Amino acid sequence: MDRTEKFLDLYKELEIVGRREYYPKLPKNVNMIGMLMRHPSLKKYQDDLNYCRIVRNFITHNPKVAGNYPIEPSEEMIQFLSSLIESIGKSYLALSSSIKRQEMITATKEDKVIDVMHLMEKHAYTHMPIIENNKLFGVFSDHTICSYMLERKYFKIDDDTKIGELEKFLLVESHKSEFFAFKDKRAKLHEVEELFDNTYKNSKLLATVFITSDGTTGGNLEGMITPWDLLSDGK
Repeated sequence: MDRTEKFLDLYKELEIVGRREYYPKLPKNVNMIGMLMRHPSLKKYQDDLNYCRIVRNFITHNPKVAGNYPIEPSEEMIQFLSSLIESIGKSYLALSSSIKRQEMITATKEDKVIDVMHLMEKHAYTHMPIIENNKLFGVFSDHTICSYMLERKYFKIDDDTKIGELEKFLLVESHKSEFFAFKDKRAKLHEVEELFDNTYKNSKLLATVFITSDGTTGGNLEGMITPWDLLSDGK
């Protein structure tokens, strides 16, 4: 098989894999390469994909000359398509780009508020997961303190105040200006990226996506992803 035929086969395979992984419900007459070019997780390949599209269209829309294709794609184009097909086919899990449970710095209801705040300042964290029986009980943040102050009409946290005393304000549904999403441990990374692309919901900002064993708040916590994790991952 010459390079041109290999290129055409890989191009077709990319359309099939891209549809399967990203757009399984779209009609078959949709330009799949065009859709892949616009997908958030593939933006960095946009120019290369467009070039492959132009080359493919030129090959298929022009007659052969003396039995030969009018142009022959480069070996680099073959390698690009092969690598992209492999990458999309794996469509690696969100969990692989998350902060794993064993790596997470967390707190419990028995920890003291002052200690947790010092820990957050040390690591420049804005949110601290509160864990109970390996499940996410709630999230401590500056919003927690603000809500506590506004409802109580006073602010009194001493060296012995425990996180559990703010229980009502830790629950994920109690945060007034932000919200938290949950995904199954088998979720693909692009699903989480899409959540952050639509970061606002009912005037609330998506702060963190938690990966749990079953994608619910009651599942065992497996990992967490923030917008900063996606940026540091080169997305």
